[in-house]
Amino acid sequence: MRDGGAQAGPRETSPLLGGSTVAARDSADAETPASNGTFGQPNGAATDSAEAADSETREGLPEVAAKLPILVPAIGIGIFLCALDQLLAVATYAKIGSDLNALNSTSWIATAYFLTLTSFQPLYGKLSDIFGRKECLLFSYLVFGLGCLGCGLARDMTQLVVARAIGGIGGGGMNAVVSILMTDIVPLRDRGVWQGYINIIFAAGTATGAPLGGLLADSVGWRW
Repeated sequence: MRDGGAQAGPRETSPLLGGSTVAARDSADAETPASNGTFGQPNGAATDSAEAADSETREGLPEVAAKLPILVPAIGIGIFLCALDQLLAVATYAKIGSDLNALNSTSWIATAYFLTLTSFQPLYGKLSDIFGRKECLLFSYLVFGLGCLGCGLARDMTQLVVARAIGGIGGGGMNAVVSILMTDIVPLRDRGVWQGYINIIFAAGTATGAPLGGLLADSVGWRW
């Protein structure tokens, strides 16, 4: 039998660390001064920086948020076109396949767009942190426009699929960067309202994609 005051090791009713180990660790923590010269207090500069960042997250950019009624149509057009183009080509499969003599490959028209759209959305989040939101959004518009132009000028199915993939790269950027922009600009208390407006724009593009594609294919042609 050992003395009752000395524990041989951890038990069910004792901490996993021995009593002496816990006491030594607590003593070291209490004696270690923080960078501002006080004991057991958090760093003052780090606290102020964290509070400033938290305040910026909650308040957004008030001077820019005041111009949202003007900005939303400009950034919403990208969301609308991105959603529109997801189903626009589906209604024109038959005409595209007949004109290009490749009915067995028409599924790649949508697949190529969705693959690059999905793959590049996470990448745009990091790129917008490095190069800026505006630059990435304008780049997305440019790439999307070039992809659409390539689709209209395609002479075979391979060219059309490649052009659709390029358009998906731009579409992924428009979809991702607009959401990031809204998070940066809009105050936290109003973020849900404005995000709802963006979702309405996206839903409108999705709903009109297939009907508009069929109408254009029957009237001016699928290349337009």
